[in-house]
Amino acid sequence: MSPLFHTSGRATLAGALFLVHLSSLVSAQESAVVPLFDTTTKLEPPTTVDTAEALITRIGDRVRDRHARESKFKAYDHYLSFYWEQRSIHLEFVDKIARGGNEILVNIRSLTPLNEPNFRSFYRGLNTVAEYHENLIAAEVAPNHYSVKLAHHATERRPLEVGDQIEFEFSPFLASPKNGRSNYYGTTMLYVVGKGIVPWMGVGERQESIPLPESALLGGGTTISRQYSGEPAERFKQMAGNISPQSAQPFLLGRRLHHTNMLDGTHSEQPNPVFREQAGKLGPHYVARSCIACHVNNGRSLPPAPGEPMNNTVVKVASDETGTPHPRLGTALQPRSTSGVAEGSAHIQRYELIVGKYADGEEYELRKPVYEFVGTVPRFFSVRLTPQLVGLGLLEAIREHDVFALADPEDEDGDGISGRANIVVDSENNKRRLGRFGHKAGQPRLRQQIAGR
Repeated sequence: MSPLFHTSGRATLAGALFLVHLSSLVSAQESAVVPLFDTTTKLEPPTTVDTAEALITRIGDRVRDRHARESKFKAYDHYLSFYWEQRSIHLEFVDKIARGGNEILVNIRSLTPLNEPNFRSFYRGLNTVAEYHENLIAAEVAPNHYSVKLAHHATERRPLEVGDQIEFEFSPFLASPKNGRSNYYGTTMLYVVGKGIVPWMGVGERQESIPLPESALLGGGTTISRQYSGEPAERFKQMAGNISPQSAQPFLLGRRLHHTNMLDGTHSEQPNPVFREQAGKLGPHYVARSCIACHVNNGRSLPPAPGEPMNNTVVKVASDETGTPHPRLGTALQPRSTSGVAEGSAHIQRYELIVGKYADGEEYELRKPVYEFVGTVPRFFSVRLTPQLVGLGLLEAIREHDVFALADPEDEDGDGISGRANIVVDSENNKRRLGRFGHKAGQPRLRQQIAGR
């Protein structure tokens, strides 16, 4: 609390009035924006539904090359060829035990017929890191619909109870795929009876699965499980841990587009076919040929070495300090061209060293890049490294009220940080919105952030 509240009654009153004034300013600012989502917004169905007869969990999944704990193959988190074609799965757990029943019905729906799909549960891991106590062939109950029933604890030889932890892996072996391999594995998941799917980690010599602690759930239910397959570059490329069945296939289709070269349609991961519908959509001036070229591994990009062209960096330009577009370059420098002469380019010429001290006396050194332009030289510019992509959907879902409540424009909590909400105009309907995306929160929604790059 501020010292203002430990002095005279007059000072206390003044401080209280000051805070009331700040609160009214924040409330007025909040009331001036139109929420991005409201009661009329159509939402996806929840992934967990509580009914009188059962706890029902529904999530999406994708095919895998190998198993979760096989680090020597490094082939679990990556994506195989034709991953977007016929290779997403819907999983449904009808947990009757959670409501006093005696079984869990697992329904699996695929996009194409499967050949004796295998459901493995209760991890063993004695002879291989992919060994389970129970191996069941899911029975086909309708076209592209398969199911198994779980009623007994395979290791303790008793009926299942609320709280039991069931690690499982479903293998959607394709009966007759249009392209690519037919045999695939699935994601290793942990189901807790009476609770649902939870992110997991391994413990002990065999890495037996247990739920991740609450402190590790940085994305809540969307958090993905700990990785043991030795593929660090693939971490930011995964589906959310609780992705809905409706979103699984669109995720894979969107991923294909994200990895497509818009000049010739090639995919960044081989072998994969050319995406001919997207070829020739680049230009005439551009920065990079694909989304993944800048958002390296879906993470943040690194600055190029001095003298190297900045082809995975956004260089915003303007003709004045208010951001008026440059008469020749527009709002961003585009250093490459499909034909003819490009607009120009920029690179880091050298770094200047800035030396200073923190308040406690500890010294620090910072490198300040000095830029050099080839061609048209803008007087006003701002160089921005591409940000990581993971979690942006969660950011879009945060309520406006929660953002305003945490803004703290006058640093009332005394932590040395003051934030101010940015109010912007939604270009789709001219409504005033809360800015959320970009280096200066200049865009209200992801769709506009993507379109504005």
